[in-house]
Amino acid sequence: FIVDPTNGRTKLQYGVNVDAADEWDTFRFSGTFTPRAAEDWGFKCIVNEATAPVIGAGTLYYLIGLYEASSALPTEHIGFRSLSSGNWFLVCRNGGIETTVDLGVGPDTTLRLLEFRITGDGTSVQAYVDNVATGAAITTNIPTGLLSCQCGVLCTGTITTAAVMNLWGIGVQSGF
Repeated sequence: FIVDPTNGRTKLQYGVNVDAADEWDTFRFSGTFTPRAAEDWGFKCIVNEATAPVIGAGTLYYLIGLYEASSALPTEHIGFRSLSSGNWFLVCRNGGIETTVDLGVGPDTTLRLLEFRITGDGTSVQAYVDNVATGAAITTNIPTGLLSCQCGVLCTGTITTAAVMNLWGIGVQSGF
């Protein structure tokens, strides 16, 4: 079936990609998620950090959410990001400009349910941590293009202890 943003079809398609060095480490699962025009949708995942990294130079990124297809750091996305094991942030990035909300917790060994809900036909994104609304809703820099479900660890420098993020579950839901 076709992607039809006017009349309404939701398409979710997955694949597995093995990446080269200096990209998303190990693998990413990806696909194209195309929401219907007048439909609210959301994303949730259960994550924890199995091994806290020791970071030398550069920045370590934990990324999970809906991203443009990219082999480097994605520029268009709605997702969760932690820099060098700092707090999780909800990030909406469009046209190279981003809006962020600090979720108040960082990656650790605790299982966390991270969720965002897009409402108002794509005009607002609200984050939830363990089913509790966290921070203000984002209403700017929300991308409108095709996005893929992705999870990854990216390092722009060196680490001396491995970074391991566990993904225990993931879900995409449309039609809230």
